[in-house]
Amino acid sequence: MNCSFSCDKDKEVFNKVFQYNLRLLCGNNNEKININGNKICNAINTIRIVPNGPDEYLDSKRLNGETSSTGIGFSDIYMKGFSNAPEYKYSQIKHTFSHELWHAIYAIMNRDKDGFDTNGNRRMWIGKCNGEDYFGAGGTIAERRTGKRYGKLFEETMMDIKASISLSEFDTESQRTNPGVTADTILSEHIDKWSNNDQSGYAIFSSITRLMIAACLNEPDINYHYWIQRGESIDDMKTKRQNGSIIYVNDFLYGMMYDPIYIMEEYDKYMGEGEYLNLLKTTDIVYEQGLALDKTIDSNLVKKIMKNISQFAQLRTIDLKQKGIFSDDEIRVLSSKYNRIWNTMQKEYGAYFSQDEIRK
Repeated sequence: MNCSFSCDKDKEVFNKVFQYNLRLLCGNNNEKININGNKICNAINTIRIVPNGPDEYLDSKRLNGETSSTGIGFSDIYMKGFSNAPEYKYSQIKHTFSHELWHAIYAIMNRDKDGFDTNGNRRMWIGKCNGEDYFGAGGTIAERRTGKRYGKLFEETMMDIKASISLSEFDTESQRTNPGVTADTILSEHIDKWSNNDQSGYAIFSSITRLMIAACLNEPDINYHYWIQRGESIDDMKTKRQNGSIIYVNDFLYGMMYDPIYIMEEYDKYMGEGEYLNLLKTTDIVYEQGLALDKTIDSNLVKKIMKNISQFAQLRTIDLKQKGIFSDDEIRVLSSKYNRIWNTMQKEYGAYFSQDEIRK
């Protein structure tokens, strides 16, 4: 990993952020920290942090940082740093460091199969959908034949959410400026409740991703902050349900980090083959709308996303109840958490549902 920094503060903060992200990924498992830390370092070819100010490449994309793929699982990171930056930008720069590093982490952690083939290429877990082969790529779903990716909205907002969780849980400066904000706040509350001038332009989409996370929750009484502070990794954390089944605490958090095909297969199991890709295609349209200069998002498309995720959540919950995984009381808790996000989204996006639409 080749690194260049614009000033000493870049190096100091980046190293701290690396440790925060690694701790959130691995918990206090030292073996896991060593293995994954080395894997991540080997997967990042270059980290280049330049002075804050005009930069032709980043400015042309209206970005403060970018992580680009240099092969399946491998990345280059290019960001604006602290040199020449006014102090009011410091929290945003730290957030960008974490966000871009999470991109590189997701790229290498999306699950490989039996290491490498004879040509040195990673073997990926492949999922089939309507005759095409797909694999997970940094949290997105990629078409094997063409390399085309779907799910940019979920990918970018997940990096934002994980960056915010890393900083709120482990960074003393962030805790001082955002007192009382924890992983649970970030995953359950609107961004206005936990943002402090440190978000990227993707923050406008975060509620959509939080809704999907809530739809895939398997532990009604989970307190993420409690388990993070006790050294657990929330992405692959498991829970034992009342029928004896041992399952992931949250299928979406697990799938985004390790195996996006897992999410596709779970969603399609209830909604029909190809429906997860259709959902991603719709979210990607909303993503492009939100990043346009006028930032006009079609509320009807958001309603479509909300309706489809709700239908998935309902069918999934019914099935898991029948299998003895959820009790009626637990379903009420899960529904309350889900509806809290869903209700605020109506106002946030102007995506209002009539009573007749809700009953349908």
